[in-house]
Amino acid sequence: MPVTPEQVNAIMAASGLGLSHFLPAFPGRNMTKAEAEDLVDLREHVAECFLLNRGQRPIIPDDGAPLRRDAEAQARKLMAGLPNLRTLLRGRLPYHETVLADGELDALVSSFTGALNGRRRALIWLLSDPAVRHYAESYVKNIAHRMLRSSAIMDSIDKVLFFVARDWSTSTVYERARGLDAARRYEAWIRNVAQKGVVTNSLSHSASPFLAQTRRPESRVAVWASRS
Repeated sequence: MPVTPEQVNAIMAASGLGLSHFLPAFPGRNMTKAEAEDLVDLREHVAECFLLNRGQRPIIPDDGAPLRRDAEAQARKLMAGLPNLRTLLRGRLPYHETVLADGELDALVSSFTGALNGRRRALIWLLSDPAVRHYAESYVKNIAHRMLRSSAIMDSIDKVLFFVARDWSTSTVYERARGLDAARRYEAWIRNVAQKGVVTNSLSHSASPFLAQTRRPESRVAVWASRS
């Protein structure tokens, strides 16, 4: 039997687990090189969701034009700044803090935490503008729904995807970016499983990419999963 949203909510509530348990906290200005590189990668992954990329179509369908063209332009704008950031980070020590100059660091942080100000901040516009975020929200919730229908155990569920889909309206831009990235990765995994010819009513016993998500050992999540 598929896992239901009500079951997941009940287990998480009883275990005291929430999104913050599974999602890395936003690092802020005192980030390490690894954290900065992770944010740069996340920006790229979000941008790719609005572009034709590796066989995955943009999350805004063809009938969404001209909004789709506007989103593609903002996504390309987001992608254009990534090579420079990666070049700046390449020479930094792995765990050295303050890995970017003040202006560059502020720009990276504010790309996730700043206010929606027209289209000046591409990432925030893509995930906060009412018209555009509608497509991102619909996509994340649709993939989360498909995930639950295909899952018979808790270990098959991407917890970040579940929580962001459930709480999209109150999620931060950073959390939405993580949820969108999780949805895209789940969709790619499903496609890969299908291409390999795995035929099953539930994908819970396939090589799910979410088995390694952090859980507290004593949580009831593990107990519930073991009984499924």
